[in-house]
Amino acid sequence: MGPVTEYHGTIDMPSVLEQGIRGGNPKTRSKHYVPETLRDEERISYTTPDPELARQFALERAKKFGFPESNVGVVGVRAGELPEPVSQAEPSGGTFGGTESNVRSGGIPRRNIVPISTGEPMEIAFRLLKRELSPEAQRHKKEYDTKYESSPERVKYREELNRERRRRGIYGSGNHKDVSHTQGGKLTLEGEHANRARHFKNKGTLRVV
Repeated sequence: MGPVTEYHGTIDMPSVLEQGIRGGNPKTRSKHYVPETLRDEERISYTTPDPELARQFALERAKKFGFPESNVGVVGVRAGELPEPVSQAEPSGGTFGGTESNVRSGGIPRRNIVPISTGEPMEIAFRLLKRELSPEAQRHKKEYDTKYESSPERVKYREELNRERRRRGIYGSGNHKDVSHTQGGKLTLEGEHANRARHFKNKGTLRVV
């Protein structure tokens, strides 16, 4: 089956780990999200070469449909024996506008799936799985990270935090402290591990103070 080259974000991790990815009926989806060549299939499944994008997609769906974040997870897909996917550009204007998904006929059997995250810090899971990433998957991830971090929102976000670090006199100090946002909209100082792990423990990104 080869190495993990694609990823799937799910809002029902227990079911995926037991049964695999069943896929969905393309006729119940907007044509904006279904390649024309796959619109008459009984079922189709979606993956992405970027694990972080898969996680974000699953979190968005969980929020939209009211599913608990504890069921959200990401699995790696060994796609070697699967039907060749069709690349589908996500509609512009949405959260994932400008990105592309892999769409293929049918579901994805359990034997092709490698569990990656079930709520633990994903950065740890990614390090453990790094040896299995194909060169293409690594390239896609690097391209996505570069695009994401260069967006105006992310640039402004980093500038605000760096400005606060300079104000506090800790910029470049290497003290393992992060300036983070609180739920009340203020900036606070906390340990870097607590700040960066909070989101992956299904507690959101904002600190409760």
